[in-house]
Amino acid sequence: MDEEKSHQPEEDEMERKLRSIEERAKAGRVVFNKTKTVVEDDRKSTGSSYKGLGLGLMLAYGLIGFPIACYGLGWLIDRQVGGTLASALLTVFGMVCAVIWVVIISARHQS
Repeated sequence: MDEEKSHQPEEDEMERKLRSIEERAKAGRVVFNKTKTVVEDDRKSTGSSYKGLGLGLMLAYGLIGFPIACYGLGWLIDRQVGGTLASALLTVFGMVCAVIWVVIISARHQS
């Protein structure tokens, strides 16, 4: 009987420690679940930012690419003809087309 009494305080102490560990685990789960929701919200917002980044890069490449491509076409024409007017005119034409294209695409994606 004395042995049972001597084990009783140890068991009570173990129960207290076990409850303390369980309480800390519950608190940790709550913090983890809150953090998990914040991370999921961040992932949703980064998806839209990636879409905006892709749109911006597409517009930038178009704004630069159209005039360069038109200049290259004009340069090829100038080499065949022997002048310099085609490259200048086609470069300006490419610039105008690029600006119009950027405005149309931006308006389409804004709505």
